[in-house]
Amino acid sequence: MLKHTTSLASGLLLSCFTLTSLSASNSFNSSDSPIHWQACSNHQNSKDYLCATLKLPLEYNQPELGNIDIYLTLYNPYHAQKVLLYNPGGPWLPVSELDLQPLFSQRLLKDYAILGFDPRGFGQSTRLNCHINERIYDQFAKVEALPQAITGLIELRNQIYLSCQKHDNKLFTRMGTEYTLQDLEKIRQQLNLGKINFLAQSYGTYLAEYYLAKYPQHVNKLVLDGVMGADRNLYEANKTLAIADKESFDYAFDLCAKDTHCPIYPNPWIRFYQALTRVKYGEVYAHKHQVLESDFLYRLMDFVNNEKDYDKIYLLIDKIMQKQNIDDLFDFSRNDQLAIQAAYSAVICQDSYHLNFNSFLVFLNQPTFDAITKHMAIDFSLPCTGLWQNLMKASTKLSFTDDTPQILMLANHYDPQTPYVDAKAMHELIPHSTLVSYHGGGHCSYRLTQDKSIDQNVDDYLLK
Repeated sequence: MLKHTTSLASGLLLSCFTLTSLSASNSFNSSDSPIHWQACSNHQNSKDYLCATLKLPLEYNQPELGNIDIYLTLYNPYHAQKVLLYNPGGPWLPVSELDLQPLFSQRLLKDYAILGFDPRGFGQSTRLNCHINERIYDQFAKVEALPQAITGLIELRNQIYLSCQKHDNKLFTRMGTEYTLQDLEKIRQQLNLGKINFLAQSYGTYLAEYYLAKYPQHVNKLVLDGVMGADRNLYEANKTLAIADKESFDYAFDLCAKDTHCPIYPNPWIRFYQALTRVKYGEVYAHKHQVLESDFLYRLMDFVNNEKDYDKIYLLIDKIMQKQNIDDLFDFSRNDQLAIQAAYSAVICQDSYHLNFNSFLVFLNQPTFDAITKHMAIDFSLPCTGLWQNLMKASTKLSFTDDTPQILMLANHYDPQTPYVDAKAMHELIPHSTLVSYHGGGHCSYRLTQDKSIDQNVDDYLLK
């Protein structure tokens, strides 16, 4: 589950500091601290950021295996009295690569500095290196039809697995949520943060839910935005996700069918399937490559993640129908896509139940599931098939006590990545939780919808 997606159709809040501790001569640089804060070279507005590298164990139960680097980013450090730990999801999305200023209200930034970290394996933390190249992709990408596509995708995952195992197996097998939880708790300890405030989005909510269950005494306030269910097996989770994908497209296309200015009005679904046929049979090109069905659907999912991007969905379909150049809408590198896919899969498979793949194929063959639903269900499920099963273990069942603090949840009714049913289920499971809903599409709510009362709810909760 991704937030702020880039190429792939893609928080905890830290406890309060005093203003003095966030000054230029802050305690982060003291001789007894393992963290040395300095200007961030990767940010254009570096004066508003501080960055640091924290060394943490690769394997907490085997310190002799050595350390990895975890990269920390602190935004707005000189004007705030509190610190908000932010996790944007992924699970691969590095905070170091985000412009944090527009993601938070000016009202919130008057009180909070924003702290994030690049998860192990990603960004400027110690990176997973699987030596993946596009030839692996090309071996399977020529076939799009079921069941040949399924066979090809399984083989792709197997080859990625073998490459990761060969080149970076130590890190590759130590990238599950449990390891990230330990990293997060160690960050809290090393920065002497006490109770933390947590704003989590997308996959970050999954991480936050497990943190809340394991360390309720260390949480002050928690916002879950785009709530990911954390108490179901992988088969059921992917089935629910596939349905949510379909519902999100239905919602977007229903809007188009009522809008005379929509490029594919009045029959968007008909136009969509016509465009899909043209893509499948190679009538449209981009990036000097044939635009395969999977690339097309990935780009559609990038757009449907944000309600503001619905017009791009319609534009893409319209351009395909007119056989226009769509190169400007396909801007990602397959090599980058596969590298992210490898690390993403390593995390998800570590966390998952064993996938009953034969049962899942029966589910996919149900006549009610169209190309969108089948494709996304396959894509999110296949990382944990074939040789990926070597990585898998049962997820820990979550339980919460009355000691948990009051938390705030945000959910969109037509969120394609974190289904609304997950938010309702977690709301019922976690005591003292409040669920704020947005009747619309897109992935996540804070600063991302037309309903500004949602932003006000978050700010009021964190600032009171």
